[in-house]
Amino acid sequence: MDWSLLMLVKLGAAVVLGVSLAAYLMQDKLIFLPRPLTAEQHRAIAARHPDVGDVFLQSADGARVHAWHVKVKSADNAPLALYFGGNAEEVSWMLDELPRRELVTEWLFIDYRGYGASGGAPSERALNDDALLWYDYAAKLGSKQIFAFGRSRGSGVAVHLAAERALAGVILVAPFDSLAAVGQRHYPFLPVRLLLKHRFDSAALAPQIRAPLLCIVATHDEVIPPRHAKRLYDAWGGPKKWVELMAGQGGHVNYDAIPNVVYTWPELASVGLSEEAAAERRLAVAVGSFPFQANGRARCMNETEGAVKILADAATDRIVGFHILGPRASDLIAEAALAVEFGASAEDVARTVHAHPTLPEAVKEAALAVGKRAIHI
Repeated sequence: MDWSLLMLVKLGAAVVLGVSLAAYLMQDKLIFLPRPLTAEQHRAIAARHPDVGDVFLQSADGARVHAWHVKVKSADNAPLALYFGGNAEEVSWMLDELPRRELVTEWLFIDYRGYGASGGAPSERALNDDALLWYDYAAKLGSKQIFAFGRSRGSGVAVHLAAERALAGVILVAPFDSLAAVGQRHYPFLPVRLLLKHRFDSAALAPQIRAPLLCIVATHDEVIPPRHAKRLYDAWGGPKKWVELMAGQGGHVNYDAIPNVVYTWPELASVGLSEEAAAERRLAVAVGSFPFQANGRARCMNETEGAVKILADAATDRIVGFHILGPRASDLIAEAALAVEFGASAEDVARTVHAHPTLPEAVKEAALAVGKRAIHI
C-alpha cells in the first residue's frame, strides 16, 4: 500500500476513534440539559401559585426529587396526569399556562433530577425509577385514573412507566422509537448503538403495553422525524390514536379509511375494520354480504368467485368496514373508502343508484344485506 495512503487511513481511523470517544464521554451533556432553579426562584414560583402543591420525595438512593401538584377544586376523584417533559424543559412554566384552561384533570409536573428543584444527576435509570416513585405517590393519594404524559425525551420515561404500572392512558407528544435510532440518524458516521448508555428503547417495550395511547406528532419535526414515532405507534400493544399537526394545525388522516389491496386474482381489497378489530373496540356490528355469483356482470365475465362484505355499526348503521374478494376489487374499494371517510350508513349506499349491469351493484346489494334486504339472493 502506498505510504501516504496508509497514513491517511491511520489518520482517518484516529479521527473516528477520537470523535467516538468524545461522543461517549459527552453524551450525558448532549442528552440531558438540566435547568435547575435557585432556592429564591423556587420560592417565587411557589408564592405565585399558592394553590399548587410543592411536593418533595426521597428516592431509594437518597436523591430529593420534586414535582408541582396542580389540583382540581371542583371535581372529586379527578384523573391525575404525570407530566414528563423534554430534555431541556423546566416544567414550572406549565403552572402559568394551565389557569388559562378549564381543568378537569390533576397534574403532577415532575422535575427530573438536576432540573427545577430536584437534586441529583439525571440518567435513564434514575428518571425511570423516579417515575415509578411518583406513580406510587399518586396512587396513595387515591387517584383512580392515572395517566402518563410524555413529551419528546419524556416519552421514553412515560413508556417505561406504562410497561411497569397500570395506567388509564398514555399521551405522547413527539415521541421516538429509541434514542439510539434517533441518534444514529443525526450522527450517521458514529457507532451510536454501541456508544449509547441511555437508550430509552420505547419500541422494545411497546408490544407489552395495553394502556390506550394518544400519539401526537408534528409532520415537519426535524429533531424527531415522525417516522420514529410511527415505529413506536405501530409496535404499541393497546388501543391507539395517531394525530398529526401541520404548522400548528391538525392534520386530516383517517387511518381507518385507507384502503388495502392484494393484487392476486381474484383481487382482495378492504378498508376500515375487520370483525375482529370491531370486537377489540367493543363495537357491535351488523354484517351484510353478497356473492359475485349472483351479480349479472360478474356472470357475463365468468368471474364469479368471491363476495362483498360490509360491516355497519349495529346502533347507528354507520359503515365501519368493507371487504371485497372478487373481480376488480381494487376499483370497487374506492366507493367503499369514500363511504367510510364520510361516515356513510349502509342505508346511504343501499339507496344510491348503481348502473346496471355493473360490478358495483354487488356493493349496493351487500349494503341492502346489512338490513337483510338483498334483492338477488
